[in-house]
Amino acid sequence: MTTRQKQLLAAIIHEFIETANAVGSVSLYDKYKFNVSPATIRNEMAALVREGYLDKPHSSAGRVPTTLGLRMFIEEMMEDLEELDVLTKTQVRQQFHHARFNKDSLIREALSTLTKVAHNPTIALVGTEIYYAGLSDMLDIPEFQELDNLKRLLAMLEDYAKLSKLFNHGRADQDVKVLIGEETEAEEFRDYAIVFAELRLHGDQHGYIAVIGPNRMPYQKIIPAVDYVAKTISNVVSGW
Repeated sequence: MTTRQKQLLAAIIHEFIETANAVGSVSLYDKYKFNVSPATIRNEMAALVREGYLDKPHSSAGRVPTTLGLRMFIEEMMEDLEELDVLTKTQVRQQFHHARFNKDSLIREALSTLTKVAHNPTIALVGTEIYYAGLSDMLDIPEFQELDNLKRLLAMLEDYAKLSKLFNHGRADQDVKVLIGEETEAEEFRDYAIVFAELRLHGDQHGYIAVIGPNRMPYQKIIPAVDYVAKTISNVVSGW
């Protein structure tokens, strides 16, 4: 992929994350001021479609990123993550410290923190228990407004066995794992993504904490937030 194609793909993904709509060449030209003509942008977008990084929805003239395109975007932007600010980190650490003796309170604080940052639903799986936050806000997100899809997704989130299988995916060498669409191997997640990390709790208890949302989630913010929350929980309970 050329440098220009990488820049174009990044711009398309940023627009897709922001608007939830397919992205056209004219809007890219007007907003990002690429030093090429709209025709050249269209040609480059066509090349990205042929290479599997973009797709054309049936009902739109624009393009959307594929799982391959999003995966490349995530790998490229790992050096440019948006860490939580110092004040938020301090507040989170204090809240977790106060709740450190009570597993349920600690997990609920963690999910509340992630929901506020991610603006997407969050879940935790610890032992045989499943915890949730942010489910009531799902209908505010365009991708969750198709009720049949939403029902299938919610049914999966209530299924301990399916969630356990889902959390066993991902690269073992990554503290935070991201699975997009078909990478989850779950039909319910065809249009969605999950960002998750392992939790280390009191004694030998462990589990997972995750943000679930459409595949256009703001990964730059969510990945470092999940990482910080998971590691801070491990730190505050260590030794107890």
